[in-house]
Amino acid sequence: MGNMLIKGLVLKKEKESVKVESYNGNLYRVVIPSIFQKRNVNIIGIRAFKWCVNTNIIKIPNTVTIIDQEAFMNCFSLKEIIIPKDVTYIGRRAFANCMSLEKVTFLGDKCTLAENAFLNCKKLKYVNINNIKNYKENSFVNCDLLNKIMM
Repeated sequence: MGNMLIKGLVLKKEKESVKVESYNGNLYRVVIPSIFQKRNVNIIGIRAFKWCVNTNIIKIPNTVTIIDQEAFMNCFSLKEIIIPKDVTYIGRRAFANCMSLEKVTFLGDKCTLAENAFLNCKKLKYVNINNIKNYKENSFVNCDLLNKIMM
């Protein structure tokens, strides 16, 4: 279907949806659109934001349902992330090595966390997982400061 570039975001139109393929910018704040060409943006693809070292804020729209593996890996400056209520899956190492990440808030209760989803998030102190029951014991490996998981 072809890829489109918008503000550093490479978006790929699929049959019924749009996937974020990659981000090629260095903005402090990135807002992922919820709709592109009359289709919902509902997948953040494999390694889409990997190595976005200057980005502190990434706004994920409510239309997203999947955050694929390594999607935000090595986003060293990312400080906080809010996972929209309709996200059903966060892949392996999706937020691994996000060294500045301090807070994660899940708005929904349908999400499954893969192993090592938040591996090596050294400054992570707070996670609100609401009623999420589908997460691996090793989803938060080497999160040395994690002292509060709200359930």
